[in-house]
Amino acid sequence: MAKLRMKEFSMKSVFAKRTGFLIVATTLMVAMAGSTLAKPGSGDRVVTSVGDLQLEYNGLGTSLSVFGIPVIRDSSINVTFPGGSNYHYMQEDLYDFAAKTKIQKLPDGGSSFSIRHALTGQRQGPFEATQTLTLRTDNSFTERMEMAYHADSPAEIRWEAARIYGDAFIGRPVKFEPASASEITSVPTEMWPYESVHRKLASAFTSVELDSRFGPVRIEVTPAEQDLALEYRRDRWVEFGPRNLYLTMVKGPKLPKDIVMTFEITYRFPKSLRGDSAKGSAAKSVKVDVKESAEIQTPEWGSDVIIPAPRQIRFTDNKFAVTTATVIAVGKNPDAKTKRAVEFLVTEIERLTGKRVSTVAQSPDDALSVIELSSRDGKTSAMQHLEGYEVSVGPKKTVIRANAAGRGFYNGATTLVQLLHIDEAGAYLKGAEVADYPAMDYRGVHLLSGKNAGAQISRAVKDLLSRYKLNNLVWETQYLKWDSQPDIHHGWSGMDKADAVKVLDAAQESLVEVQPLVHSLGHSEWIFTNGHNLDIAEDPDRPYAYMAANPRAYEFIQKVYNEALEFFKPVNPREFHIGHDEFDMRGRVPYRSKSLGDTGDLFIYDILKHHAFFKERGIRLMIWGDLLLYKGESPDACTAPSQAEAQRRRDALPKDITIADWHYAVAPPEAYRSVEIFKEAGFDVIGAGWWVPNNIRNLAAQCDIQDVRGYLQTTWAGFNFDIDGSPENWKQYAAYLLAAEHAWGGKDDNRAANNLPAWNPIEAFMDTWFGREPVKESRAGYTVSLDGLRNRSLGKNDKGEGWMELGEKFDLSTFKPGMAKLGGRMFDTKPDAQGNVAVMLAGALNPAGEWPQSVKLEPKGDSFGATCELHFLMSATVPVLNGEALGEIVVETETGSQTVPLVYGVNMFAPQDYRMGHGTWFAWTGRNGADHPVALWDVVWRVPADQQAATLKAIEVRSRNGASAPVLFAVTGVR
Repeated sequence: MAKLRMKEFSMKSVFAKRTGFLIVATTLMVAMAGSTLAKPGSGDRVVTSVGDLQLEYNGLGTSLSVFGIPVIRDSSINVTFPGGSNYHYMQEDLYDFAAKTKIQKLPDGGSSFSIRHALTGQRQGPFEATQTLTLRTDNSFTERMEMAYHADSPAEIRWEAARIYGDAFIGRPVKFEPASASEITSVPTEMWPYESVHRKLASAFTSVELDSRFGPVRIEVTPAEQDLALEYRRDRWVEFGPRNLYLTMVKGPKLPKDIVMTFEITYRFPKSLRGDSAKGSAAKSVKVDVKESAEIQTPEWGSDVIIPAPRQIRFTDNKFAVTTATVIAVGKNPDAKTKRAVEFLVTEIERLTGKRVSTVAQSPDDALSVIELSSRDGKTSAMQHLEGYEVSVGPKKTVIRANAAGRGFYNGATTLVQLLHIDEAGAYLKGAEVADYPAMDYRGVHLLSGKNAGAQISRAVKDLLSRYKLNNLVWETQYLKWDSQPDIHHGWSGMDKADAVKVLDAAQESLVEVQPLVHSLGHSEWIFTNGHNLDIAEDPDRPYAYMAANPRAYEFIQKVYNEALEFFKPVNPREFHIGHDEFDMRGRVPYRSKSLGDTGDLFIYDILKHHAFFKERGIRLMIWGDLLLYKGESPDACTAPSQAEAQRRRDALPKDITIADWHYAVAPPEAYRSVEIFKEAGFDVIGAGWWVPNNIRNLAAQCDIQDVRGYLQTTWAGFNFDIDGSPENWKQYAAYLLAAEHAWGGKDDNRAANNLPAWNPIEAFMDTWFGREPVKESRAGYTVSLDGLRNRSLGKNDKGEGWMELGEKFDLSTFKPGMAKLGGRMFDTKPDAQGNVAVMLAGALNPAGEWPQSVKLEPKGDSFGATCELHFLMSATVPVLNGEALGEIVVETETGSQTVPLVYGVNMFAPQDYRMGHGTWFAWTGRNGADHPVALWDVVWRVPADQQAATLKAIEVRSRNGASAPVLFAVTGVR
C-alpha cells in the first residue's frame, strides 16, 4: 500500500491507520550515496546518507539503515478527536513534501532536513509540527519534533517516533535510566499481544542502552516524558515478519493551547559492526558425495483436511479407484447447476490425476467405477438446505446426493475432489460418509477491480471463492471505465468493461452471486479523478465527498448507477452496495451542504435518495454500518458522535437495507454487539471482517449465533487487484479460506473459541493459487552430502550454543535430522560428529563466529549428472522486510549457469515466519518449545522449459551479508 494521495492506499484500512496503527510494512531500500532529493517520478521521498547511516523519509515516515541493517522503519504523527471518530491531522495528509524540502550539509559533514506537518489550503487545522532529522558523522541520528495545538477542544496526539527492528535486540541486555523507568533487563524473546496492558518495556526514561547483535545502541530522550514509551508487542495488523520495538508517545485528550511542545530523540550507533560475522569467512568449496536413489520421490497427494470442514464426516476403509474407466452418472436431464458441478469434477480429476473421466446419463448396471449424482428431497438437515449435500464413497460406487434446485451438487463436488488421494497404487477417493450444509446462507468476499485484472479476479472467483463454497461476491467497481464519464477514466487503475465481463462470466460459471459496489457520498475520490467535477465536491480543497445539496451530484451518480445496472444485468444483481462508510473522514463536512443539516442529516438524506432510485428498479441497497454505531456498540468501527445520533440514524433508514457490519478488531463473539443491534432494529445483517484469523472466526460465529444472513470477507489490497504481484497481501487472500471455513461452520464449527483450524491458511492458499502439483510418479535422483560444511546445531550443543542463541524454547530442536522424506522427496540432514545440521552463511545478525560467505558444492565425479530439478531445504536466520535480497543459488551446467535469487518474503523465510512464497513450499512443519509453529522450506530450481534435463557441474549458495542470511540444510536432485 502506498499513500492515500497515490490512490493505492486501501480505503477501509484508513480506519486502522487513523487510530495510529501502521498497517503494512514496505521495503524501503536506500541505495544512494550522498544527499539527494528523489528524482521526479520516483515517489515523494527525501534520501540522505552520512557514513554508515542511510536515511529515507517518505509517505510512511522515517526509515534508517545502519550498516545496511534496517534499524528504523516507518513513523507517523496522527492527531484525532477523542475516540478517533475524526481527525485533525494524519500522516497521510503529508504529500508533495520532497520538492519543498532542502537538505542542509552541516559543518561536521553531517546532514539535516525538516518536514512540515500541517493542513494546507482553505482547510486550516489546529495542529502544526516541524520534524527535523539529522545525521552526524559519529553515527548518530537525531529526531526533533516541535508541535503545537491551537484549539480549546480535546484531542489526542499519537506520535509513533520509530518502529525499531526488534530482531536485532531480542534476548539482549537493556538498561534504562533512571532505573525506576523499568524492571526489564533484557528484551524478551516473545512479543506481547497487541491487547496486553504489559506491552511497555519502559516509560518516562531519559536514556536506554541496548546491546544489539551488531553492537551497542544508546537512545537519549529530551525531556523525560511520561507519555513516551518503548513498547514491545505484536502489530495489530501484521502477523509475521520482523519483531518490532515501538517508540511511541500519546498525549491528550487535554492539550495545552498555543504552546510549542518540543521533544528530541537521539540514537547513537556503534562506529563499526561487532565482530566479523557480517564480513564472512572466505567462500568454501568442497567435493561432495552423491547418493543415488531409484525413488528419490514417490507418488504422494491428499490429506484428511476438507475446507470448509463438513458438518458431519466419518472416514471409512473404502477406497474408490479413479481410473480412465471411471464414469460420472449425471442423470437424464441435468440442469445448468448440475452441469457446472460435473464440469468441475471432470476438470479437477484430470488436473490432479492426469485421467479424463467420461459422463453418462445413468449408472450402468455392471459399472465397476461410477460417481453418481442423485437428486433427492430428503428429511435430513443436509437435504432440506438448498446448498446441502451428502457424499458416500464406496469401493465401486460413489454417490453425491443433493437437492438439484440449489447449489448442493457443486458443494458436494468441491468436497469430493478434496477426498482424492494418490499413492504408489494410483489415484483413489478416500472412503467417507459426509452430510453437510452451511450455517449461513450468505458467504461472501469483497474485492476491488483493477487495470487488466479480469483474468486474475475471474480465477479468484473460481478457485478461491466457489471452490471453497463461498457463494457471493461484493465487487467494488467505481474505477470501471464508465462510458457516461470518460473524463474520469483512471490511468493506472481504470478497468475496461471488456475485461470486467470476464468476472461476470466466471461468477455465472461458478454459481457465485454478485453485488456491485460503487461508492457514493464519501470515498468518492473516483468522481474527482483528473481534477474533474470539483463543482460537486463537498470540500473542493479536499475532494473526498460529493455535495449532497447540489442536484448535479445526483445527476452524475445516477448516470453511473444506471450504466452499472445495465453492465451487471447478465448476473441479475438483487442488491447494490453504495458504500457510505467514513464519509466525513476527510475535508470539511458539512461545508457546501450545510443547508441540509449536520453530518447525520446528509447521511440520511443521501441514502434515502439512493433507496428510492434503486427501489424503483427492484433492487435492494447494501451499505457499510460504521456511521450507524456509537462507541461501545462493537469493538471498533463505531463512528456516530453519540448514542442518540446512532439511534436516530438507524431509525431513519428503511429496514429493507442490508447492513454490512464491518469490524476488524479481534474480540470474543459476544463483543460484536452491533450484529444483534442491527438485527433488532429490523435490518438484514452481514458481518464483515478482515484478514486477522480470530476476527474472522469470532465475527462469523456471532453472525450465526444471532441467526443473521451471513458473513463477508473484505479485501483492502489496493485499487489494482493483483494476487500474483502483491505477496505482502497474500495473507488477505488466504483469509478467504478462513472465511469459507467459519462462515460455513458458524458457531458449530467443532472448535473452541480462538482455536483455529489445524490447516495453514497460507499453505492452502498457495497450493490452490499457484497450483501445487501432486507427485504422480516415482522418480530417481540423488541426495548430496553436506559433510564438512555443517556448522550450526538446531538446539543446545555441548558448547552451550544452538541455532540463534535464543534458548531452547525458540530453537529448531523439534526437527529430527536424518535421511527422511519431506514433502514427498528424500532429504539428507544427518548431523555431523559435533551435532551440526545446518550450513549457516554469513549475516550481520548471526551469532558470534565465522560464517562462510558462500558454499560451493562440486561432485567427486565429473558431474551431478542429468538433473531436471534441485530441491534445497532452507530457511533464513531472522525475519527482515519483504523484498530484501539475502543471496542467490547459482547452478552451473555444461552450457552455462542459472541463478535463483533468494529474497525474503518470496522464497526465504525465518523458521518462525510461517508463510510461503511463489514456488516455495513447506517441506517440514512443526512446533518449537514455546508451542509456536516453525517450518523449513523446499526452494526449487527447475531445468529451463526448453530442456528435459541438464548436466550439473556445480551448485553454489551465496549470502549478501545482510541482516538475515540463508541457511542450507540439504540438497536433493531429481533425475
